[in-house]
Amino acid sequence: MNRIGIVILLFVGVLVVVAIVRAMSGKGRKTIDRRMEDVVGGGGGFDAGISAELDARMIAGKRGERFQIISDLLKGKTFFKKIDLALIAAGIPLKPVEFLGLVVLSTLVMTVIGIFVGKKVLMTVLFTLIGFKLPFMVLNFLRGRRIRIFESQLSDSLTMISSGLKAGYGFLQGINAAAEQMPPPISEEFRRVVRSAQLGMEMRDALERMGQRVQSYDLDMAITACCVQ
Repeated sequence: MNRIGIVILLFVGVLVVVAIVRAMSGKGRKTIDRRMEDVVGGGGGFDAGISAELDARMIAGKRGERFQIISDLLKGKTFFKKIDLALIAAGIPLKPVEFLGLVVLSTLVMTVIGIFVGKKVLMTVLFTLIGFKLPFMVLNFLRGRRIRIFESQLSDSLTMISSGLKAGYGFLQGINAAAEQMPPPISEEFRRVVRSAQLGMEMRDALERMGQRVQSYDLDMAITACCVQ
């Protein structure tokens, strides 16, 4: 293949990388919020038990599951659940089947690039592995970054909740106040806790669900202390 063809293929590869990062990060704060509510609360998602009770505005913002047949086949599989939790922990507005679609696309494109650029089996295999691993690398990076940001906000949030309790407010009111005053991502998770409690879920269960979503050791310790109290 001539140099022009190689440049074109490499350019396509860069576009694929950009598309993966863009799809996994969302186009804006509003888009991420809307998609995360769809991922976390709807269509058999992580908090599907309360999804039927969400208000009309939120339900109207949802859309049908893509690749429904594939999703039904993979639902319940251990790796599928792990991907689901990892996406939610990373704050990525994708469902597991959509993420797997990105993995397949990335793998195929990088394999084609490897075939035409490398012209050797070893090079093709290397490009294929890169294409397969790339979405997972982005996922792990975004998850780790979100957890670090969350943990950096946790101390101030607990102080705010504690001050509210000393002032005579209830625990749920304290969490709601922290959700209103703190920035994302902790405000997003606190709002989900408040909404779950308002819809009838036990506070202990709502907090434990938040811990499962965030996957932070510091938060797990704080939730354990709250549940003991």
